[in-house]
Amino acid sequence: MSITFNLKSGSCQSQSVCTSKDGCPSGICPDFTIRRHDTKPAFKVSVEDCDGPLDLQGLVIEVSMWALAKFKAKVEIDDDYFRLSDDIGFEQAMAGDIIVVDRVRNPEHMLVTGFDETNNLIRVQRAYHGTTASEWKKGTTIRIFRIMGAPAENEISFQDIQEVDGTTTRDVLQSAYLVYEWGAEDVCLPGCYWLEFKVLKMIDVVWYLPGGYWTGDVFTNDDGFFYTGLSLTDSSIRLSYNQIEDKYFLPSTSWANSIHLHSDDNWYTGSVHDEGSVILSRTGITSDDNTPYNEDGVVALGMSIIPSFTDISLTPADYGCVLGEGVEWVRRFPIEGEGFLIKIVNSSTTEI
Repeated sequence: MSITFNLKSGSCQSQSVCTSKDGCPSGICPDFTIRRHDTKPAFKVSVEDCDGPLDLQGLVIEVSMWALAKFKAKVEIDDDYFRLSDDIGFEQAMAGDIIVVDRVRNPEHMLVTGFDETNNLIRVQRAYHGTTASEWKKGTTIRIFRIMGAPAENEISFQDIQEVDGTTTRDVLQSAYLVYEWGAEDVCLPGCYWLEFKVLKMIDVVWYLPGGYWTGDVFTNDDGFFYTGLSLTDSSIRLSYNQIEDKYFLPSTSWANSIHLHSDDNWYTGSVHDEGSVILSRTGITSDDNTPYNEDGVVALGMSIIPSFTDISLTPADYGCVLGEGVEWVRRFPIEGEGFLIKIVNSSTTEI
């Protein structure tokens, strides 16, 4: 089962309609319907552009799905529970869902932690994911994310084509699908949700050791050579010792072993951070000689104390306007509209 999404025209469904208690807009047929507690069939979207099916080989595909709702009343900075307008969205929320409040700059994330089933209140943890708690007006739109950045798949098919002149063109792309296999938690609650695919092209990154000299811990291994750290781990780098300068020098060669992202947002050698971890770069250019490669570094941005105004020092990166680490480009489907409309039909036969 699949739907065809034509990239030449995008989605043309009108979504300015009334919404029922289950979050389903009237007058719009869902793009996909699945019974509650079912995990089959998968959701499949056929994608093509003016040149035919989109070549999805080597791309990373993610999916997000959310319910739409609005605040029934004003939410103060220190409020940790609230009610939704007309209670639309209350039945679509689950503990562990992430609420994103609708603002293009500095949106607030909230983690759903509980419910008052009698008064239809949702309890949340404010300022989740390092965001900032804010006051929100009555009627502010929110998105209740059931799925956020979950891995999806692609399904492509090829066929050999017999040409008029008798020759054969092999492996011609015939179809391309974005596919999401449902998990049990995805279809746990009935109602209508919006779903979006995100397609990412990753950069083939080559990491380099920084060169320069090492100012951190050094030990002598059983092979007689000096290494970074206190003991041999997958972070340790073999050093060369210059007796004249009394310094231990790092190589500036490429690094193809384990790496990890540290709290200072830099990549280091090894699977975990330890005394032998060495910072990595993408350039292969020797770093400044006196850089302490294994020390923690924290860059803090000051926040404005002027009400109603954000700090002038903030850059687009602070608003998420950057591609992720190692990402070359991103493309989302559908191109227009809120997303693909997914309807989960209620069923009382739960898995016991």
